[in-house]
Amino acid sequence: MCIPLGEPTICRRYGAAWAYYEPKTVKITVKDGSPTKAYVWGDKESEFHFCSVCGCDMYWKSIAESNMMGVNTRMMDPDELHTVTRKIDYEVLSTCLKAGAEAHPQDKAQY
Repeated sequence: MCIPLGEPTICRRYGAAWAYYEPKTVKITVKDGSPTKAYVWGDKESEFHFCSVCGCDMYWKSIAESNMMGVNTRMMDPDELHTVTRKIDYEVLSTCLKAGAEAHPQDKAQY
């Protein structure tokens, strides 16, 4: 597993560090059987699932058939992540946020 850091605006707002998998290889389990709730973002391409108890973003999946989904590694047991490589995408990070190039039109944050 490789965790890329330096994500688009919505991912930055969620504070997620995504690991990417083929959906058929992923089994999502939650404590106490708490169901997740889904949010579909503006472009209607992805479904973000979050914990119905605490509201933390857990994973996203494509609404259409896809061979990739993202799991928020910040929701994983830290003991399982000690040997994981973290990859920083410096190309994304090299863009100054003040330039607005990475900002989503709905992002009202002042940089």
